[in-house]
Amino acid sequence: MKQATFELLTLNDIFDEGKRQFSVPDYQRGYSWEKEQREDLIADIKQIQHQRHRHFTGTIVASRQGDSNCFDVVDGQQRITTLVLLLASIVRSARQQSVEELAGVAIDKIEACYIHSGSASGNTSYQLRLGEIRDPLFHEVLKHGRVMCQKIENKTDQNIVDAASEFDDWLKDMSIDEINGILSGITKKLGFLFYAPEQDAEIGLMF
Repeated sequence: MKQATFELLTLNDIFDEGKRQFSVPDYQRGYSWEKEQREDLIADIKQIQHQRHRHFTGTIVASRQGDSNCFDVVDGQQRITTLVLLLASIVRSARQQSVEELAGVAIDKIEACYIHSGSASGNTSYQLRLGEIRDPLFHEVLKHGRVMCQKIENKTDQNIVDAASEFDDWLKDMSIDEINGILSGITKKLGFLFYAPEQDAEIGLMF
């Protein structure tokens, strides 16, 4: 019998260069990562920047919504939410320094791939949605790095706000070259197993 082989995909592969969007179903628990888990991820990103191979970061299991290119995240939402928050911090940091591209990629393209697109036309489409109740605060934090009009109602909200604040603090004294290295590490060196079966029943067998 031929042994199955698996390829570690980059975050760019997972988002399919912005063509693929993700949504966390309402039945999933809220964003629960705290400072310790985020610091562990940062340590991984620092370590892998100068490595040639991809660093196994975890598995993302997703279920396609009908014939669309949007997928429900069944497993891996904590990691993917954290990385989107970190990438939003990187975009904000670059814009504050009037930088138009990072690691050879236009800021607008980075934003459209991982965060949102369509703002200029007033038809914003987010690459990651956490549900109707959680989205207003989550998307506000992605844009501003803090709450503006929304209120922190629960621990999930607080974890989202804390993550953005921690990432902004981490990046604030970095040079553009350092931020380039961080971005490349996140988008090119973190490796994921991505599993999106055609039949939802296959997902049920995994859990």
